[in-house]
Amino acid sequence: MSSVRTDVAAMEASAGHVESINDQIQGRMNSLKGRVESATAFWQGGSSKAFQDLMERFAAASQKHQAALADIADKIRQSGKGYDEAEQANQAAISQAGASGSLAGL
Repeated sequence: MSSVRTDVAAMEASAGHVESINDQIQGRMNSLKGRVESATAFWQGGSSKAFQDLMERFAAASQKHQAALADIADKIRQSGKGYDEAEQANQAAISQAGASGSLAGL
């Protein structure tokens, strides 16, 4: 028989950590974007266009990465809530069975 054990508070902390890392990445991307825009303001020609196209693809990939991290944090948080709700339901069922007298005579 398999056993699943979890710490809901640890799962919430993990979700918060993933969100924090995602925020840091987003901040660094915004900083990079500002630096690139100021550097390319005076850059003309084909190489400038190629670099700008590359940065657009990089930004799109970064947005996907950030969305994936946000989804991971959300799923960790939802899982923790699901475990907590199941544990509370199990406790209530056991308490109710004990209070109903169905265990009398054991």
